[in-house]
Amino acid sequence: MAELKLALAPWYWFSMLIVWTIFGASVWFAAMDMRTLAQRGFVKPFHWAWIFLATPVYIIGRHVVIRQRGGQGAGPLIAMIATEIVLLFLNLLLSAFLMTRLVAELDPFVSSI
Repeated sequence: MAELKLALAPWYWFSMLIVWTIFGASVWFAAMDMRTLAQRGFVKPFHWAWIFLATPVYIIGRHVVIRQRGGQGAGPLIAMIATEIVLLFLNLLLSAFLMTRLVAELDPFVSSI
């Protein structure tokens, strides 16, 4: 019953809507990027469908293909790496915060043993 309550919670559906919206926008931007690269003269740019495997796969593959064909522009790769570093830092902070809260909640139970 508790699982059903969680699955029907509004915050869950809101968070899923946000995640799918971001993913859909990523796919759309990858398709536009591929079209723009083709218009700029890059023969067979990295295909946008690779983003379905993972966003970093598309960004790294795009960077490799562009560099091999004489292009420049490491901006998307640098932006991805910077974003990953910031997200890692934020996840570490959140994990530390949650662990201190968990330890504080469990302290009365552990000290009574």
